[in-house]
Amino acid sequence: NNNSKNKKMNVKRKYKSKNNKLDSNNNKKFKKANLNDLNWKTVEITKDDTAALNMSDLQGFYGVEELENVRLVKDEKTGKVEFLVKDDGKEEAEEESKETVTDLNDEFTGFKNMDDFEEGELSALESDQLEKEDHEVASAVESDDDENELKSNVFKSSVDYEKLLEQSLEDDIDFSIALPEWKNLNCFIDTHILNKINNKNFKLPTEIQKIVLPHIINENANVIGKANTGSGKTLAYSIPILNKLFEQMSTGEINKNEYPIGLIFTPTRELATQVTKVLKSFIPKGANEHMVLTITGGLAIQKQERLLLNYEKSGNGKIIITTPGRFLEILGKNKQLVEKFSNIQYLVLDEADRLLQDGHFDEFIKIYQLLYNKNKELLKQNKNLKFWQTLIFSATFQLDLFNKLEHGSNRSKINDNVDEKEQIIQNLMSKIHFNSKPLFIDCNPTNHLLPSLKELKIECLPMERNLYLYYILTVFPENSIIFTNSIESCKKLNVLLKHLNIDNHIIHSKMLQKKRLQNLENFTGKVNKKNGKPTVLIASDVAARGLDIPNIKHVIHYHLPKTADTYIHRSGRTLRGNTQDQGFSLMLLSPQESMGPLRKLRKTLSGSTPKNGGSNKKIKWQNTIDNVIVQDDLISQLKERVKLANEITEHEVSNKSIKKDDTWLAQAAKDLGLEESDTGKKDHFLEKNQSKKFNKIKDNQEIGKLKYELKQMLQQPIRYNMRQKYLTSGLVNYADQIVKNKGHESILGLQKMNLTEAGKKNK
Repeated sequence: NNNSKNKKMNVKRKYKSKNNKLDSNNNKKFKKANLNDLNWKTVEITKDDTAALNMSDLQGFYGVEELENVRLVKDEKTGKVEFLVKDDGKEEAEEESKETVTDLNDEFTGFKNMDDFEEGELSALESDQLEKEDHEVASAVESDDDENELKSNVFKSSVDYEKLLEQSLEDDIDFSIALPEWKNLNCFIDTHILNKINNKNFKLPTEIQKIVLPHIINENANVIGKANTGSGKTLAYSIPILNKLFEQMSTGEINKNEYPIGLIFTPTRELATQVTKVLKSFIPKGANEHMVLTITGGLAIQKQERLLLNYEKSGNGKIIITTPGRFLEILGKNKQLVEKFSNIQYLVLDEADRLLQDGHFDEFIKIYQLLYNKNKELLKQNKNLKFWQTLIFSATFQLDLFNKLEHGSNRSKINDNVDEKEQIIQNLMSKIHFNSKPLFIDCNPTNHLLPSLKELKIECLPMERNLYLYYILTVFPENSIIFTNSIESCKKLNVLLKHLNIDNHIIHSKMLQKKRLQNLENFTGKVNKKNGKPTVLIASDVAARGLDIPNIKHVIHYHLPKTADTYIHRSGRTLRGNTQDQGFSLMLLSPQESMGPLRKLRKTLSGSTPKNGGSNKKIKWQNTIDNVIVQDDLISQLKERVKLANEITEHEVSNKSIKKDDTWLAQAAKDLGLEESDTGKKDHFLEKNQSKKFNKIKDNQEIGKLKYELKQMLQQPIRYNMRQKYLTSGLVNYADQIVKNKGHESILGLQKMNLTEAGKKNK
């Protein structure tokens, strides 16, 4: 409604009298301010906003900013709108709140917030006059906004980058001594990049970095790079792009060359945000903060367009990290950007297998054709222009990794007479144009998973998944990510674990972008906190690719993934950048999953040696996966807890879902101009679905009783072997365990152990 809009935009509105004169003496206390230098604040989306609108309606409002306590004055001669703040540098607050509109026929009626008007006070103003003035002010603000941004660029472009780069270097560092392995790569890496690498303590380049960097930098080669998850692929393609960026900064070309250096595509918004953080960590302080830009959905598209269009010669948008959907939307609105991005030097596809998979991300193919056709057109006009260098990276490229694991699924057509590498290159070249044949580099031809990753499984009935999940999280408390195949399961687990006092966070594809980023940030903060309690992230496969969160010990597959490549990427969320430690990938398998899908997964991941290697013998991937030894006495104690928590969760989720359905139906009827009728014929499927939900709903008294019982249970200690008395008696001296800090934190009498000690081989 209008009131909520006025609260969001606290820009003071000026009402003019018939004479249209301004009190110039009053404005002498204030000074002009640049729009970009003012104290902009991000508008927070409240629960009331999300309740009033559909969740999807709010997507574009994230990132919207507002101003408070700033005077808005329009010059009658030029029509230009100026922004005024107090001359002493402080924003006007108290004086402005005292101003009132007393007589509309006076020469100057002052400034006033729309929410400060009394009821009926606006009746004296004609509606058509208000609309006219609204239009004038809005147009003037928009034009002034652009002008001020361009003026601001004059300041930004005047940054002495040569001096800035000099100041950012630490003195007396001999990188041939500090980073000998990096210097021995025999390719140019800018000193400022090496300085940051040294500060980050990346003393040794990873295998993929060692191999691809000389080819990319020295030979300008197009590269297809395949390496395990967590092996440093992001830095492998970032270093050449950063080399060009620092070259432009040191020569001053950054303020003259309007074209971007690199365009990086990722399949998910979370991965785009993470890649941006990596690149920005190399940019020296004091440089344009918008040199590296993230362009993804879920955030205000107007701001993203403004950043791309209005900073052409200030070093803004030199490196763009984006998702295909939003980028295509922006290109479709402005043809100028098509030419701009057709002149990039590097095109990067991160997690390229998913971007190029048949039936996925058609937007990327459309974007590529737009840029490719424009580049061909420009090359004919200017022979000095060059085609971009293409860098493609992923942990998985084989076609058979994308086959469904269920029975009877169609298998991708694979030509057994062609070498696997050639098949991958041919598949990519059928979708992407290269100016020369790409170089395929495979750092893990036989092993899809890191050697230090331990795989385990628990076989259970589908209805017992929650019980065994709670068992793992209780007996082996570590920072964990739980992956599910459905958003519904994510939501239920989130509620269930909260009732069981398990700290957890949730992300899935239907969650608002700002909330997704906020939950990820909160989870990462707790994971990195020293001596902090273990925490859990519940996620759909939106988090399976590329997310680099350190200190994750366990990856738990609540459901077996549908394809082998998803399993590889999920499991790769542990052991990020630390191959010396040990991580665990645990599957909770139903009897149906244990038969066909699991066997097919293991067969697919076994792989085969390249045909030109002289042998077609299957490589042994893993004949067996260890079972986790489950303590029956602990399961019996946890069973009643999970049963109560399940009942409470089903009640809350069903109750919320029914309310949401009713709200949706009411809104749909209102939008169509229909009246809701109880006598009308109801949809059979909807009625049946709601009937199931109603059966799970309990009355408030019963729910209160269940919550009380669960609370009492959670306060009782869990006892190993059901010992109730005498801590020092029996075969296990519990008191000694406690004193020597060998005992379990939450289970009395159980020694601390990890999942390796809980695993046993299948026979």
